[in-house]
Amino acid sequence: MKKFYVKIINAVIIVALIALYAVLFVQALIIHKNYRALIILASLAGIAASGILAVAFHEAGHVLFGKICGFKFIKTKIFCFEIRRTGDKLRIGFVKIGEDPGDTEMAPVTTKNLKIKAILYSLGGILMNAAQMTAQICVLVTVKETPFVYAFIGTPYLVPAYLMIVNLLPVFKGSDGDVAFTLISGGAAGRCALNYYGALAMLYSGVTPANLPSALLYEAGGEDCFSVYISYLKYLNKFLTDENAAFKELDSIILADDLPEELYTQVLCEKLFKAVIVKDDKFIKNNREEAIDRLALNDTPTSFRIQAALSVYDGDFNRARLLISSGLNAVNDYPVKGIAEFERQILTYLQKGI
Repeated sequence: MKKFYVKIINAVIIVALIALYAVLFVQALIIHKNYRALIILASLAGIAASGILAVAFHEAGHVLFGKICGFKFIKTKIFCFEIRRTGDKLRIGFVKIGEDPGDTEMAPVTTKNLKIKAILYSLGGILMNAAQMTAQICVLVTVKETPFVYAFIGTPYLVPAYLMIVNLLPVFKGSDGDVAFTLISGGAAGRCALNYYGALAMLYSGVTPANLPSALLYEAGGEDCFSVYISYLKYLNKFLTDENAAFKELDSIILADDLPEELYTQVLCEKLFKAVIVKDDKFIKNNREEAIDRLALNDTPTSFRIQAALSVYDGDFNRARLLISSGLNAVNDYPVKGIAEFERQILTYLQKGI
């Protein structure tokens, strides 16, 4: 029922903004009767350009406020273009667009003042979209006599306005506003979100999942992205010492469609890894293709581990050895030092087994 209400709210926002845009568009056609064709073309081009800029500004806002808060840059994606940290270097490349047109990942390096820093980082994209929208509105009200500029830059301000609104409203699960208000409100959900950022800070500094403080892994149990990630960390925390307990934790995670794409991929692949270990042929058959497709452009140690395990399952041991070797090389450049060490231990164990 909640998802239905969210769809209704989203539809109302879209209809309201389209109606407002239609008013501005018709007004432009009336004011500039002799330039109607130009206004139509400029408006269409402006919407496309404004949309691309809105996503770019949004992700730039996260990067800017993340750097201000002392967060470490990991990656940012704008449509199919990605900048990713590999070791001490930045790598530029192209990836699948996926469900989210933009995505930025940065990690805190200390838990000092973490709550306020996490809130500012979450709201950074919204603030940049607000700045973009304000600039376009200024153009809208000051250059009505210039039809191309009015139509191309001014009227499409509704595009960043839409992105700003849907990211600000906490009713949209996993939105920046949802994250910020969850942190502000406190309670179990707020503590879980703060624990998520605290765990990230430790993982990026080199603490392995097995050595994460139990207090950071306490608040979980819901289906929001923070609870799912904490449960995912609980699974990693237990894997090397109590495989059965780890798999029980993994089984408790529900793969909801509205999880962030990267987190969904992580959990799905771990469930596939478990299926390989326990010889769950049905799960492998039903989910292998999707997992491989999600890992196709992923060169993380985890990706190599999952694919190596599948090769062992298929009996292709030569390919498994090659993938394990590639995974161990990838460990050296993987920025999440705690996860990198965890993967090194598992890959080394797999290597000895074949």
